[in-house]
Amino acid sequence: MNNIMKKKLFTIAAFVMALIFWFFDSSIHHLLYKEPQFQLIPADFNELLMRVVIVLLIMLFGIFADYFTNKIMFKEKQLEVVYI
Repeated sequence: MNNIMKKKLFTIAAFVMALIFWFFDSSIHHLLYKEPQFQLIPADFNELLMRVVIVLLIMLFGIFADYFTNKIMFKEKQLEVVYI
């Protein structure tokens, strides 16, 4: 795994999870709520807005997790240099 992917691991994982969530939610609406047609992008604005908000929250969590993880790793490397 290259260095860029290591630094953005949580962001990539969050993006994949957001895509899975979107497809899963669309499937639930079609199968359980008996919507007549499978809609990847819902026609109901309220439903679209709720999905977008959840996807953005998942993505923001991944971005913040990467940011703080990289910050902690940078500080640990600095401490290693100081104590060597």
